[in-house]
Amino acid sequence: MWSGGPPGLAVGGPASSGLCEVLIPRLLSCASDSSYNYIRQLETKVRILEDDNNKLLSQERVEEVKV
Repeated sequence: MWSGGPPGLAVGGPASSGLCEVLIPRLLSCASDSSYNYIRQLETKVRILEDDNNKLLSQERVEEVKV
């Protein structure tokens, strides 16, 4: 039994079963939401960087044609 928390809240302790049934799904949901949002933010940043890169490459090609 883990005893790193307050008395009665240790995993397997008397008060833990009902509390865990409520808290664990919510904690997992929050972690999942946070991960999902973080991944979406990274994907957006990648798209922006790809767009910027494509613009720079097209500008470079136009400049090469002019020279």
